[in-house]
Amino acid sequence: MDLDGWARWDWLGSASVGWVSGEPWSLGSVMRLGHRPFCFDCTIVEIDAPRRLTWTGSLLGITGRHTFRFHTHPGGTIVESHEVFDGRGVRLIKPIVRWYWRAFLRGLRAEVNGRSPR
Repeated sequence: MDLDGWARWDWLGSASVGWVSGEPWSLGSVMRLGHRPFCFDCTIVEIDAPRRLTWTGSLLGITGRHTFRFHTHPGGTIVESHEVFDGRGVRLIKPIVRWYWRAFLRGLRAEVNGRSPR
């Protein structure tokens, strides 16, 4: 929920995160995500707190739709991350995007468990 704090644990890609418009974490709100060296604005298009969150955004002719699902599990929560891209160059970015989101989720897990993500 603390978008401004993402840079603390997502040191790789959240250098310039922040809210651009709208009520934070509400349908239609816009946030800026910074995946170095690029930043892009994303619009929240689906939210069912605390179970699901979806945003869309685009950069350099590639459009993405990212969904997080949070599943209750004994002893914690399982986070499911799903992203769909469209546009030229999608095949080129696929390996780096998978690598990045794996690092993002590991950082999130470390933050939740009170450990340093680095």
